[in-house]
Amino acid sequence: MEQGVASSATKADWHEKLRTTKVYYAKAKVKSQGLILSLGKVWSDTWLSASLYSYNHKFTVDRSSLTVYDQTTEFNGHSYGLSVQAGIKLWQTSNAGLELHGGLTAQIYQQRAFAEQSSSSSASILSIATVSKNHYDAYANLGIKVWYNFKTFSFDSGLDLALNFQQSLSQNRFQVATSTQDLANGFNQDFLAELFLGYRINLTDKLTIKLSTNVTKANAYINVCGKLSLNYAF
Repeated sequence: MEQGVASSATKADWHEKLRTTKVYYAKAKVKSQGLILSLGKVWSDTWLSASLYSYNHKFTVDRSSLTVYDQTTEFNGHSYGLSVQAGIKLWQTSNAGLELHGGLTAQIYQQRAFAEQSSSSSASILSIATVSKNHYDAYANLGIKVWYNFKTFSFDSGLDLALNFQQSLSQNRFQVATSTQDLANGFNQDFLAELFLGYRINLTDKLTIKLSTNVTKANAYINVCGKLSLNYAF
């Protein structure tokens, strides 16, 4: 049985637009810090893991109402979760493999109240003020992953390609509610499909650089993300 503790710190720039107009109407800077406690067991062709995690998030958001980015706000959130995952190798050689994996995740997300500040008196009537709200979510995931390991300038490297599916198991929608309770907006997709492609290079036994991109698709929704990460194992 293997145990582990990991910390994480990320910064992200997020942009949202309507597919019909191709015009960006919201953007955000997101900073997250988290702690993950994990417990797992690996056999010859299978593995099983359980993880507890806690993340703190800080958002700086600009939104367009009458003019471009005429509403702005800052708010915090906190997420707690438990995830159980398992995988089985379907095929493997000395430098490549194919894996089927899946699991269940339960999460509580606490979002703090916030109020938008407008850049003009005309836009102020469209500013949103929200109340604090907790979101209780559970979902199942199933995916398949292919990897290929090779050398890059004598450094151990690899490519990962994965296709993942996620199904919500709860009816609680990820929404914010206004202080007057007359408006609720949020993400309400039940099923997501994600395609992931990543490249990693191990500079030392403990230091790894990863470059990845993923596309997440749902009904009338698509998200494209790029990520550069530096992982150091103590």
